[in-house]
Amino acid sequence: MSLKCCNIGLIINYIYYYLFGTVSPIDGDSFMLELPACNTDNFQLFLNEFSKHQPEKLKVMVLDNVHSIKLKHDVSLKILD
Repeated sequence: MSLKCCNIGLIINYIYYYLFGTVSPIDGDSFMLELPACNTDNFQLFLNEFSKHQPEKLKVMVLDNVHSIKLKHDVSLKILD
């Protein structure tokens, strides 16, 4: 997105990033991953990386109904052990 301001030729460019994250309600431990888009492929990448974070712990995730991660009928997320 570019914005020309006040007819002086100032151009402001925005680069959007999306923060995928988890926080433990028990001990406050967190895991965050900044990615350039919010889509199924990046959510899968987040799940893959999150599964490597403290692999000895049981993790339970509660997800909201975010529209940008709606799965297509021919796509499914891979849940890792």
